[in-house]
Amino acid sequence: MRQQLEQAAVGLPVRFLGAVPHEAVRKALEEARVVCQPSITIASGASEGFGLAILEAQAAGVPVVSSALGGSKEGMLHGETGFRFTERAFLEAADALIRILTDDRLATSMSSAARTFAVERFELSNCTAQLESIYDFAVGSISA
Repeated sequence: MRQQLEQAAVGLPVRFLGAVPHEAVRKALEEARVVCQPSITIASGASEGFGLAILEAQAAGVPVVSSALGGSKEGMLHGETGFRFTERAFLEAADALIRILTDDRLATSMSSAARTFAVERFELSNCTAQLESIYDFAVGSISA
């Protein structure tokens, strides 16, 4: 949809960066107060799955505003690490963004909660330990 989106953004202060190096993403997240990831279901029925961008932002301590179906339900805590909004509900998204951008206390609280949530729930060693526990259980069930 890039071409369609670029045409829709003509005259607006919007840049479409495409793929960028990891260091550029890290720098952008260091400068960000909030990350917005709107997502829609396309005509084929496909939709955003579990978006790593949501986790990367939160791990960097940046609250997220998203409609991504999988990621916003599993990968964030609505009202704590950011806000989830209904697909295509642009006024909901705008309201959530305005709240974070204008309320320093909320932004600080969400930033801290986002980092804690991402590290505790999705840090690689924690995820590996959880997976090993599932395997141990499954092997134990087969052996018994």
